[in-house]
Amino acid sequence: MSEELKDKKDGSNPEGSPNEFVELLKKNKKSLAVIVVIAVVLLGIGILLGSLIGSRSGKNNNLQAGAQSSEPAETQTETAVPDVPLEENADPEVNALMEKYYQAAATGDIETINSLKDYSDQAELLRIQEKSKYLESYDDINCYTKPGPEADSYVVYVTYYAKFHDIEQKVTGLNTYIVCKKDDGSYYIHDCSEDESMKEYRTNVTKQDDVVDLFNRVQVEYNEAVTENE
Repeated sequence: MSEELKDKKDGSNPEGSPNEFVELLKKNKKSLAVIVVIAVVLLGIGILLGSLIGSRSGKNNNLQAGAQSSEPAETQTETAVPDVPLEENADPEVNALMEKYYQAAATGDIETINSLKDYSDQAELLRIQEKSKYLESYDDINCYTKPGPEADSYVVYVTYYAKFHDIEQKVTGLNTYIVCKKDDGSYYIHDCSEDESMKEYRTNVTKQDDVVDLFNRVQVEYNEAVTENE
């Protein structure tokens, strides 16, 4: 039996004893130095990553808190929609504006229509021109108004009877507009196709009970006319 094995068997010099560990350190000073350096670098990387993760988490929490705190502010800036009764033909100037607009639409007068609106889509103008080929007139025009989102503005519901060529019976209809006032005091029709806030306001007003009742009444009358004369 070798002396090394004998020593291990007898227990006089077990592996891992303090003396052997010291001898191992003395023989492997360079390797030990490399191990220490690597350990320090890894420890530094771990600390750095921990710091970055903590910083990013803090930023995310701050962003979430900022987003949550901004929600009430956005809600506060929304335009309130007053629930007031519809008024029929309450403003003569609004009625005159809509009368002029429907007269121009019946004859396909695009120049006049453009003068009454702040913007007109070309596709819409083409539809008006094409429809005017079949129309004789718009009659019995009535304007039902509710307050608009700005001072001196209205949501306007216009009811009318359309008279078509070669058809004796007139057909009722209804359209919705936003009407605003210029600096000179005259009214114009505001195009809402690119104005989301105005469009949303108009939609919310149209959901009110008396407006829904108006739409239903016009729809029933239209359905009766179509049933009587296809």
